Parts: sequence; C-alpha cells; structure tokens
Amino acid sequence: MPDELSRRTSPIVVGESDRASVRGLLGQPWLASEHWRFDLFRSNDHNSTVFWVAFVPVGLSTQDVRGYVLVSYDERGKVKAFASGAGREASILSETHWTAASMQAGDVAFWESSGGDARHVAVDSARGSEYLKRPVPAGRCRLLIGTDGNFCGTRITIDRAHPMQMPPADYQWLQSMLPVDVAAGSHDLAFKPVRWMCSFDAAATAPCGDGESAYVAVTFPGGGVMGPGGFKVKFTADVSVNRDRPDSLRDHGLIIYSNGQWLVPQEPDR
Repeated sequence: MPDELSRRTSPIVVGESDRASVRGLLGQPWLASEHWRFDLFRSNDHNSTVFWVAFVPVGLSTQDVRGYVLVSYDERGKVKAFASGAGREASILSETHWTAASMQAGDVAFWESSGGDARHVAVDSARGSEYLKRPVPAGRCRLLIGTDGNFCGTRITIDRAHPMQMPPADYQWLQSMLPVDVAAGSHDLAFKPVRWMCSFDAAATAPCGDGESAYVAVTFPGGGVMGPGGFKVKFTADVSVNRDRPDSLRDHGLIIYSNGQWLVPQEPDR
C-alpha cells in the first residue's frame, strides 16, 4: 500500500495544487475542515492467506491495512504539505506486526493506534493558541489536558465517566493538549496508561469557573521503574491544575478531533 499511496499522490504539487485538484486525484476525504485547512483520505486493504500442511488447512492469516493521506492547505487554498502512511492490524499467524499510522503535514498531524481503535488529529501550538483566544461559551469551562511526553499514552476519565485517550508521545509533534468543554464547576479527573506495559495511577480535582480555562499538566518525574516479573514499567505521575498555561505545556499543539468526535467546532466560523 505505501507504493500505491506514493503513486496516487505523485501529481500533487506543493504551492500549486488546490483542494479541488487533490480531491480529483484522491476522491472525497474521510475527514476534512475548511477552517482547519486539511483533508484526510483513507483507503482499506484486506488480505487473507491459508496455511497448508500436507494439503490440510491449519490456519488463516489475515491483515487489514489502512492507508491514509493527510493534506494541509495554506490561506490561499493551495497545498501547504502532504504526507502518507499506513496502519496495519494482523492476526497472530501473520508474519507482519501491528503498526500505528502517524504523519504530519505542515501544521496538522494525524495518529491512529495499531489496532485502529484510537484516532486523533492535532494542529500545532501556534494554530491551537490562536483558537484558544476565542471566548469560552457562557456556563461552560474548558479543561486543557496535556502530558510531558510519556510513551505510555494517557486514558482520562472526567467525573468517573466519558473516558478519553491521549496518544503516546512517540513523536515530538504528537505532544498536544486535549481540550474538553464541560459545565462550569469542579471536576474530578483520573489518569491511567493506555499501553499495557505501563503502570501509573493519578487523580486531581480541577476547579473551572464560568467562561474560564484550566490547564491540567500530567508529568512523570524520575522515569519508570520495572515492576515485579519485568512485565510492566511503573511510573509516578504528578498532576497540577493551573489558571495560566504552564511551561510544560508551552509548545504543545491542540487535539481537534478524537475518536469520532470534534473536540472543537469543525468549522468555528459557521
């Protein structure tokens, strides 16, 4: 599939191709936004192989490959950058391994977990900060949650419900804040790892007034320690709640789409 993606994107010219010509090549995008200036295209490929011993079928190997092309546009509507990648989900009999899809095109990044159960789109710090200057709606508050780059990923629960995920920081540009608009008031937050080989447990209460924003920084001082049996790495997680943006989140981008929902308006000006 990578060769196929390269072939399909080869006519795209940065600074010259526009959105209409890109869609003429790749079809309708799987996810798109005029305001955030990107198109994300997806294609699927499913392969199956039967293993035979003495002409008797003994197993079935399968793999699903999801190919993606991410295209970002400038203010003129011309292609600013584009990137492609593929995520692979394979059965236990397959010779290939599960892989995550991750890519960056200009000021937009996309990440999908190896199992395809988590997907995020983020913009860089400059564009995220520009959006955060907009007022928070009356009666609401905005929690901006970020970590200092732990590779475990972070599962977040707000008020013992509505679990959300942040991607692991395998790449520097994946370090982004998760914006969550909630009712004004205090909210209980709990944090656990996404990846099974990690162990940490942290909690905090975040006060957030009407029309305000609160920055929640999750840090992992001191690194991890191998647990009993050598299967899990145990981390100590600290949580701080701040009215102003802390230094640990200063350069973080902003996750705008996560697991099937827009965390910010898809088209804020409409």
